[in-house]
Amino acid sequence: MIHSNRCELLCSSEERCQNNTLIKKAAEIISKASFLLITCGAGFSQDSGLAVYKDIANHHVYKKKNLEYHDLARPVSCCDEMLLEYYGFWIHCAQTYSKTSSHSGYEILQKWKEKLLNKKIIPKEFFEKQKTLLSDSEWFKEEQHKAARNVFVYSSNVDNHFSRYFNQEEIYNIHGHVFNWQCGKPCSEKSVWKVPNFKEFEIDEHTMEINSKELQKLNCPHCQEHSMPNVLMFGDLGQYIRNKEEEDRYIAWECSVETFSREMQSRTEYGNTKYPFVIIELGCGLRVPSVRLENECVLLDCDQSFLIRINVGQEELDTIHNEELKPLRDERILCIQGGCENILKEIDNEIEKILNFQ
Repeated sequence: MIHSNRCELLCSSEERCQNNTLIKKAAEIISKASFLLITCGAGFSQDSGLAVYKDIANHHVYKKKNLEYHDLARPVSCCDEMLLEYYGFWIHCAQTYSKTSSHSGYEILQKWKEKLLNKKIIPKEFFEKQKTLLSDSEWFKEEQHKAARNVFVYSSNVDNHFSRYFNQEEIYNIHGHVFNWQCGKPCSEKSVWKVPNFKEFEIDEHTMEINSKELQKLNCPHCQEHSMPNVLMFGDLGQYIRNKEEEDRYIAWECSVETFSREMQSRTEYGNTKYPFVIIELGCGLRVPSVRLENECVLLDCDQSFLIRINVGQEELDTIHNEELKPLRDERILCIQGGCENILKEIDNEIEKILNFQ
């Protein structure tokens, strides 16, 4: 028994030592970066106490009704016979997301943006390129245009917590979020609005349903049809209204970053670093790997990019979806096992040491 415990302690010590080495490397790479793409999945929100996909509908009432997450995360047109449960579920989600405090990882990322990345020299042509790429977009108005600088958030989470720390032009919620609602048909591509006050809706804790008298409040204000969260649902057949502005901004930013990363890689005034473009992936699972796939696509498109993948699961760390990337794993992908908040704290401590030394 003593021998077994000693082995476990040695293994644990070796793992900590290995993680410390990886964390120092991550800090060094981030501190030298000129551009940072922050990408995240449900594992990042989990550190705030929010449920990951498999647990969102893990409630005794739903179990009793034999309902699972994929039954409730569908377009409203699929849920005509369970509207009270459907709206009860989504309003409860919105209420929970609204009252939940964001974990400290958000503040760390915001600090990196403001005190590290925003101090980097970025050529003015970078902003002009974004503007040129966006100028043909329907929503674009030159006098109101504000380009993202050198940090962007690409998130599949629907809690909208990043809006507490980053500007609108820096965020792309790829699956939408629960605080925007839309017509369930939809009657128009512009039928998206903010539900003013989720707190006024009461959820019966015994049935997890809203009051039937409140159903009308959730109708589309344009055509009076049933509404739904502006979220990409399972079984979507074109009902989801994509946020074209967020999508266009991200594409323009990422394209501009690729162009200028090549230019900035070897020039001393821009830091003279091998990887000016760093992607940090936080808590992205395998069930819906949209964010992971995008990261790997960017990594292949831009030789000057580097991916830092943080996850509690070993399988999530080991899995590479794109075969072309596998030979580059050791050179351009750094995997760190652990909870996102804790790992970000450790990386931040190392970045502080680097900055103080400089």
